[in-house]
Amino acid sequence: MLKRFHGNSRTCCLLLVAACLMALSGCTPPAETPNVTTDVKTPNVNAPRVEAKPDALPRVVASLHVLYGCRKYNALGPEGYVPPASFSPDGTRIVTASDSGIARVWDAESGKELQALEGHVLEVRSAMFSPDGRRVVTASDDKTARVWDVESGEELVMLHGHGDKLHSAAFSPDGARVVTASHDNTARLWDAATGEELAVFHHHRVVHTALFSPDGRRVVTGSWDNTARVWDAATGKELAVLRGHDGWVKAVFSPDSTRILTTSQDKSLRLWDAATGKELRVMRGHDSYARTAAFGPDGARIASAGEDGTARIWDAATGEELLVLRGHRHPYLTTAVFSPDGTRLVTSCDDAVIRVWNAATGELLATLRGHRECVHSAQFNPAGTRVVTLSRDGTARVWDVEGDKMLAEEGKIP
Repeated sequence: MLKRFHGNSRTCCLLLVAACLMALSGCTPPAETPNVTTDVKTPNVNAPRVEAKPDALPRVVASLHVLYGCRKYNALGPEGYVPPASFSPDGTRIVTASDSGIARVWDAESGKELQALEGHVLEVRSAMFSPDGRRVVTASDDKTARVWDVESGEELVMLHGHGDKLHSAAFSPDGARVVTASHDNTARLWDAATGEELAVFHHHRVVHTALFSPDGRRVVTGSWDNTARVWDAATGKELAVLRGHDGWVKAVFSPDSTRILTTSQDKSLRLWDAATGKELRVMRGHDSYARTAAFGPDGARIASAGEDGTARIWDAATGEELLVLRGHRHPYLTTAVFSPDGTRLVTSCDDAVIRVWNAATGELLATLRGHRECVHSAQFNPAGTRVVTLSRDGTARVWDVEGDKMLAEEGKIP
């Protein structure tokens, strides 16, 4: 059964106004299920193309919960790899960022708002749970990051020192430190308990991604100066500069911390040795900006989302392009993320639709409809049974994507 959670009258009015302006925004939802094609890349010269048959088209899935008062974003969407809406490590809660300066914590089962994290005075750009799920760190345009207690909603510490707006804030794997990325050309390392600034990582232009390695030993930053840089998380020493891209760079570690994946405005993905900074391979195929990319859970495959209307799956060992996923009706894809078991891929797009794919064959499994404007983020829960999405329409939505439990409620979508 579909559950809806209504906001106040002002929120509802704003949503109605947003719906009227969709045509002007360029984020109009599709009127019908588009033709879906999958290019399957194999070692053979002529790779076959698989086209979904009309009688095999996926079911349209309705959202379980609608969470109001979330971040809307501008036309560029989210800047980095810390999602604006995500599940807690145990999957029981969801945190969302907001234009209003308030991050919110929700019950993932009921959709009930549990906490409003109030303190920022400008837009909250990212919100992330700590590894134990007991805290949340937020990054804001007010030049601060803040750490919050999830149970009480109390602000525990303010991380203050940046000279411009923050793009993201992320916990270390042990939850003891936080790394922030800022428009002031720096990333900074903080003690998550005391708020003490531990190190400053300098770039020549805006830093819009900063993440710890899964083993906690390094930090990688990506910048508008066309480089990614690797830093020692204990000393703050710069270990390597990853040069080669000709455009903005975003960067993320592999699950085993040994490699770094970068994406760029120059349409390419590059893989690097995290210890030496050596470039291992270049992956080309996107016809426009490779907006984001992620490793699969075992590090063997890579998924990328481009501004060419495609998501692509790559072999991380060889750089071979394995699948090209087509079907979204707007060229700007915003997310391509594997499920925790690596069997599925979720993609989001400026066409207001989310799609779930078989990550081995490229078959389209489900189409998630309900958002009224561009969808900027999609993330699986730890069990891989649900997806949370955040849209420019000011809502986050929770979807059940677990095989037989998918809801086929076409025509009943709010």
